[in-house]
Amino acid sequence: MNPGPILLFVLAVLGAIVGDLRAASAPITAPQTNYEAIVRTYNSYVKDLLATGDRNMAEGSLLDLSRKYPSFSLPFFHLALIAESRGDDDLAVARFRHFVELEPKSPFADTAQTEIARLNALLASPAGQQQKAMRISLQQFYTVVASGHLDAAPPLLDSLKKAWPTAWQVIVAEACLDFSKKKFCAARDAYLLAAKVSPAWKRDDMLSLAKKSTDLAASTDLATKARAYQAQEKYHDAAIAFEAAWNLTPGEASLAINAADCFIRSKQESVALVLVKRLHKLDASLNLDPLIAKLASAAKARAHVTPDTTTGRASRTEKKPAKTSSMSDEFLQKSN
Repeated sequence: MNPGPILLFVLAVLGAIVGDLRAASAPITAPQTNYEAIVRTYNSYVKDLLATGDRNMAEGSLLDLSRKYPSFSLPFFHLALIAESRGDDDLAVARFRHFVELEPKSPFADTAQTEIARLNALLASPAGQQQKAMRISLQQFYTVVASGHLDAAPPLLDSLKKAWPTAWQVIVAEACLDFSKKKFCAARDAYLLAAKVSPAWKRDDMLSLAKKSTDLAASTDLATKARAYQAQEKYHDAAIAFEAAWNLTPGEASLAINAADCFIRSKQESVALVLVKRLHKLDASLNLDPLIAKLASAAKARAHVTPDTTTGRASRTEKKPAKTSSMSDEFLQKSN
């Protein structure tokens, strides 16, 4: 449901006047200097919201502030506005009520009471009851998906689609299930559809999820091709495909390790070294130092290979880096 016209005015002016509301806010058990800092922090969150429109970021920041200073009333008012703007009227009412409980004499208390009455009337209407029923059904659906019981999710999704076939929230739910099942192309299409029909403030999120689904679909295809090359012992081709897959999904460390392993097997230790160093920079928690040391030694040894003038074959003064490959295998086994 859309916020009332009065809230549009409040949103526009709240950031400008919040600094003058310190006396109206409930007392905080903290030194005055700390209280000044709290108000400045709150003011910056409001200004960020007005400037960027990023409700999710603002809500997270304001929730953190409210948990840290639960008697500071102003965040609850703005948290109510955010909840209302995304159609979560039950939560908006609860937050407005909490604000009034904390600060019944605030200049915004009357506004909060007006919004509580208006939202309760909307919630009691047939449309409001339908919205509430959909939210409850969506909560049940996402609880099942989050628990990993994906086989139990399709019947819940079918019920949602039957009751609210055109609701953008239901389209997002379908995309979420496809994504969880690693059906990334289907998820991409659903997120793109949701971007067309969802509120303007949700479109960037939908487009971002569509891009992530596209990247994961491409990465999955490349990894499949890489494993096929690997099985055929075409290690250079496998390494290129694994690295391309990892570039699309940098969080998948196993792709980088597989790429490095295949570069090693195709006697390109220096390339593997660069790749593993990149991975180590992205995730220092991985124990890559032994592998980096082995690769550095192997790359240095290969750089000192000199042609044998009598046989025309390459010769080296150091042993071949066979142990480097086994080190990579050992790391892969631990990773998997």
